[in-house]
Amino acid sequence: MPSPPAAKRRRVDSLGIHKPFVSPLKRNPTATTDQATTTTTSKPSIRATEIIQAQHHLRALESQVRSLRSQNSVLQQALDIPVPHSSSQQTPRLVRLEQKWRKASQQAAEEVFSSFSQNIKDNGGYTAFLKQQQSNQARNFFDDGEQEVGDEENEEEWRDEDGDCLTQRGKRQRREEIDAKKQGKEVEAEEEEEEEEEELTLGSMLHVLNIPFEDIGWDAETQAWK
Repeated sequence: MPSPPAAKRRRVDSLGIHKPFVSPLKRNPTATTDQATTTTTSKPSIRATEIIQAQHHLRALESQVRSLRSQNSVLQQALDIPVPHSSSQQTPRLVRLEQKWRKASQQAAEEVFSSFSQNIKDNGGYTAFLKQQQSNQARNFFDDGEQEVGDEENEEEWRDEDGDCLTQRGKRQRREEIDAKKQGKEVEAEEEEEEEEEELTLGSMLHVLNIPFEDIGWDAETQAWK
């Protein structure tokens, strides 16, 4: 077959017909993959940073609590030092030491309270915190009651106060007493849920940390330092 004339071949080449067709709607797979990878890796990175910051905050709060308890322990030891009656000159020195450690403990308590109250607020408030504690106590009580019933049922016979074997009627009464005790606890828990929101105070925090008010100098009536 004869080849086309030179002039016609030049026109075909100039139009680019020999080049493969590329759709303008086709996306670049490399760019799409890079974008998806960047989006996927950025979200876990932000989440990991938030977790690390929360862990640092928790460690700092625990350190402050340990420091407060340590200072309160030193203050308690100073209060327990016996004062000889024959040496009245030592009394002013012990009073100054007591005032020094008490003041340091009060300052540490105020610093801890700032972080403690914010932590409680971020986790549902003080009332929710108390309910969680009461729920844990009630759960422990129910577990103990169920264990007690299980131990008694594993025995061959139940006995009363005199050591006599209980009859079937006595066993039913014993079970009713245990059930009534559980129901009473549940009613108390429901009544506590209906109470108004309680306010978190510095005294409340000291109570949670088991720090006696007298040792650190907190007045429960005036809600202030003595």
